[in-house]
Amino acid sequence: MTDASTSSTPLASKTLTASTKIYYGVADLGIAMLTASVQFFLLFFYTDVVIIDPGLAGTALLVGKLTWDAINDPLMGYLSDRTRTRIGRRRPYLTSEDDIVYVVPTAWPRMRHVVDRHWRVALVGAGRIGLALFEYPAFRARGYDCVAIFDADPEKVGTTRAGLTIRDPSQFEDAVRDLGIELVILAVPEAGAQEMAGRAVEAGVKGILNFAPIRLNVPPRVPVEDVNLVMELEALSFAITQAEHDA
Repeated sequence: MTDASTSSTPLASKTLTASTKIYYGVADLGIAMLTASVQFFLLFFYTDVVIIDPGLAGTALLVGKLTWDAINDPLMGYLSDRTRTRIGRRRPYLTSEDDIVYVVPTAWPRMRHVVDRHWRVALVGAGRIGLALFEYPAFRARGYDCVAIFDADPEKVGTTRAGLTIRDPSQFEDAVRDLGIELVILAVPEAGAQEMAGRAVEAGVKGILNFAPIRLNVPPRVPVEDVNLVMELEALSFAITQAEHDA
């Protein structure tokens, strides 16, 4: 009778050992760390790639997290507690591919415009740095199409580069409008960078990649990425010095 009574004891009445709880907790910790890392970098993707306002992007992640935890977790607990299969209550959900089958077809149409988007870019400054950027093959492979080149040097205006005629800066606004230019690469001297940036903003460009050694003053609605080669070299030399000191 004792054996029969013991074998019929419901699982819910058994107390889990401390080691069992730790094992379950460690397993959940790994998944939680992975999820947190993905969400952390997803925020950078939203703000820097999709160009969503940081406050809106953070709110979207917060609402999604709260909604998921508040609704999905209790629901799955309710369903799994009432599931009876030969492999247990939880395993059918842990090994299911339903999430992938659902997420891929529903999320892809919304993300396709980001993945497949092509940006129309104008290069201002056909010097050595500018032309090196223009000829960099990875830009086009990543969806950045340079559709116009501008330079103030009369000897360069009218010449061609890879099928594009270098234009005078006086044609800038018309080109932005006619060609649908969204991004501008500024590879010009410091003296003319701010003026050109202001013209780009007024013309309606959506972002500026700035190689000029100056902090541009533009409205917050137009993101600017500064590329300072001197600072990059200083960071590199500092890293080398530190490595030599630690060796």
